[in-house]
Amino acid sequence: MAKAEVSVTIDRPLEDVFAVLTDVEKTATWSAPTVEEHWTTPGPVGVGSRRHAVTRYLGRRAENDAEVSEFEPNRKWTMCSLSGPP
Repeated sequence: MAKAEVSVTIDRPLEDVFAVLTDVEKTATWSAPTVEEHWTTPGPVGVGSRRHAVTRYLGRRAENDAEVSEFEPNRKWTMCSLSGPP
């Protein structure tokens, strides 16, 4: 299984940053390849929540469904791909 990890320092309260990064409706504001992303399950968001994403990278469109597998507010957020590119 592929794993991606990125580290950045942002001068904002942790709660603000976590809220933006875990709101899939806002992903396109900080992730260039994202065209659209939305929840496909009702809230509140937690383990088992699913989202659908449409991305465009190097001129190619891709779609992906993923599920939240770990969720600890203001600490940890893990999603596992269910379909589409890994």
